Amino acid sequence: MHFLKRMKTVNYKLYKRGHPIDDGKIVFYDANGDNLKDWYFKDAPVVYYQFKFDANGGGMRVEMIISPAIQNYGCKIHRSWHITPIEEEAYKSPVQAVEKKEQYFVEEIKIENLDEGSKNGGSNKKLGIIYGKEYRLKVSKYKNNKLPNDNKTVKWSYSYTNAEGVATIGKIKQTGGIITFKTDNLDFCGNNITFYAYIKNKEKEASLDVFHHYRFRWFDKKVFDDEIKKRTVSKMPWKINQSSTSLCGMACIFYLFAKEQPNEFKTFSEELFRTGETVFNGYSVTPSEEILNKNPKDSDFPEYYDYPKRKYVNMPFVDYITMVSVRNADNPSYKGGNEQFEAINWPPLMTGLLENMLGYKKVESNGIYNPIKRTFTGTSNVEIQNKIDNLNKLYNEGYKLILMIDSDLIAQDKDTLKNIGQLEYHWVVLESKIQNIQNLDTNGNIFYKYYFNVYSWGSKTKYIKKSITWQDFAHNYYGYIKIK
Repeated sequence: MHFLKRMKTVNYKLYKRGHPIDDGKIVFYDANGDNLKDWYFKDAPVVYYQFKFDANGGGMRVEMIISPAIQNYGCKIHRSWHITPIEEEAYKSPVQAVEKKEQYFVEEIKIENLDEGSKNGGSNKKLGIIYGKEYRLKVSKYKNNKLPNDNKTVKWSYSYTNAEGVATIGKIKQTGGIITFKTDNLDFCGNNITFYAYIKNKEKEASLDVFHHYRFRWFDKKVFDDEIKKRTVSKMPWKINQSSTSLCGMACIFYLFAKEQPNEFKTFSEELFRTGETVFNGYSVTPSEEILNKNPKDSDFPEYYDYPKRKYVNMPFVDYITMVSVRNADNPSYKGGNEQFEAINWPPLMTGLLENMLGYKKVESNGIYNPIKRTFTGTSNVEIQNKIDNLNKLYNEGYKLILMIDSDLIAQDKDTLKNIGQLEYHWVVLESKIQNIQNLDTNGNIFYKYYFNVYSWGSKTKYIKKSITWQDFAHNYYGYIKIK
C-alpha cells in the first residue's frame, strides 16, 4: 500500500491536538500489484494501524482504523470511548499470488526410418514416408535441455493440405516423448505432413514437415506432369506408347481416352499416380504392390528404341502407370515387365473397358475372335473391297474403329508367311478412310494400292508400309471393334 507514504505527511503535533488528516487516500493492490480500489477521506484521522505477516506464507496485510467521528478535539490523548466504533471490513484479494512453476517446452522433434523416393526433379534421393507403414516420432530436444518430470505431458498432432486444397488438422491420441504414427490415409499421398509436439502451446513449440511420397514413388512427378500435358493440353495423344510390351490394346484405349476426354484422362492419371488407385465411370483400378513399387531403373522396366535419339529409352511414365495398372488389375499375373503373353489384351477385355471404363454406349465387334494369319484366303479382291467399303461406311457414320490386324500389315518390311506360327496380332486405331488408289506398273498394267492412317506405337507417322495390296489385306486383316 501507499499508506506509509501518506503517514509520513502527517503533522503529529497537530494530530495530537485533535486536528484531523485532510485529503486522505488509501490505495489497495492485489497480490500481483494491480490496483483494486482507492479510498478517499477528509477530516478522518487514522487512529490505529498495524502490519501483520502470516508465518504460513499467506502474505502481508495492514490493519487500520479510520474514525470519522473523534470526540473531544484538542485532547492530547484519545480514549477508546472517544472513538465511534466501526465494524472491521474483512479483505481478501480477488487475485491470488501465482506460485511460479517450472516451464517446459518442446524445441525439436525427429522422425526415424524414412524411405527413399523420387525427388521429382531428376533423382531418387528424396526421403519421406510411404503409405501403409508405421514410423517412430520422438522429441529430440527440449528448450534449455529441461526435461519434464512426466513426458506424458507431451501431446502430438498433425496437419496437411490435400490435393484439393482442403486443410486438415488431425489428432494423435498417443502422448509422450516417443510415439508411433501409421500412414493409413491415402489422402496423405503427395502432400507435406506437418507434425507438432508440444506441452502448452502447439503454435510456439516444435513442428516438423515430412513429405509423403506418391504411391508410384520412384517415378518423377515433373516428368509425369510434362507427359500428361503433351497428351492433353498440347493435343498429342498419339504420343501414348506401349514400348516393348504387348499392351497395344491398352494403348488404343488410352489414346481414345486422352483424345476424346482429355480432362478426365488427366484426372484419372493423376489420381492413380498419387494414391495408387482410382475409379472412373464406376470402373475401379487398383494395381498390385508389385506394380506400385516398380522402379524405372529396374532392369526389366519396358523400353523401346528411339530412332531420333538413336538409343533405348524407358516407356513413358504416364503410359506405364495407366496401361500397366489397368492390365494388372484385370490380370495380376502380369507384373509390369516385358512379359508378352500375360500382357495380351484379349477381345473381351477390350470391349469391356471401352464400355465400362470409357463409357461408350455402342460397342460392337466383328471378326476379332479368330486372329489367325490366313495363308490362303479363298477370297477375291472384290470381297476385300467390300470389307474396306464397310469400314469406310462406319468411319463416315462417326464410329471410332479399332482394328485387329497382323502386325505385318503395317510393318515397314515385306509381308511374309514364314512367321505364321508367331502370335503377331495387333490393335490399331483407324484414323482415316481407306483409299484404293489406282496405279500402273512398268508394263502399263493397272493395279491398286491401299492407303490409310492408323494410330500405333506412339508415333504420328502414318506407320504404313509403302504399298498394301488386296492380298496383304486379305492375309493380315482380322476384324474390328466399332464404338460410339
